[in-house]
Amino acid sequence: MERRIDAYETGGRWAGVLPRRGPDGTVEPVDSLCAGEIAWDQAYAEVEAAAREVFGEWRALCERHGWPRSRAEIAAELGHEPDRFGRYPREVYERCADQPAARAYAEAHPDDQRCPVTVFGLDEEAYVRGRIAGRISPFAIIAGGQWIESPIGLDRHVYSWSDAVRDRLRGLPPDTLVTAVDCHY
Repeated sequence: MERRIDAYETGGRWAGVLPRRGPDGTVEPVDSLCAGEIAWDQAYAEVEAAAREVFGEWRALCERHGWPRSRAEIAAELGHEPDRFGRYPREVYERCADQPAARAYAEAHPDDQRCPVTVFGLDEEAYVRGRIAGRISPFAIIAGGQWIESPIGLDRHVYSWSDAVRDRLRGLPPDTLVTAVDCHY
């Protein structure tokens, strides 16, 4: 299946993905900045703390409602495998969301589609690593006039894409303009 990109925009779903170090030491979310302004350590520390808090809440819900099965377990039980983009048939997602702990989490966080168990199973470190990996990983970046685009596909690419973005941005001269970009199919 080929996809056609209809439009690109600065930021988009990743509006504010780039963390700018403010003069007072705070982190300001922006769509474009100079490479030397990126607040790596502060941004990653904030994401890690928030992810651990969310996972702690998730753990408490699971202790109350029972540990749910992951997407992969449910898919295997139903005889389904992910497609080439890593997606399962709708039935898998519905069954995963219908488990008591997942319903309790959804009720508490109706706008959060990244429930820890549905995305990373029951592994806190994998969840934290995934959240950190996604911190500065928009669809694409323009750095010093060069376009760098994320691979589209399975979740396993998130770490290599995140690493590529981090390595590319850390290797730039401090005055190089960097812009986060999104696309619409």
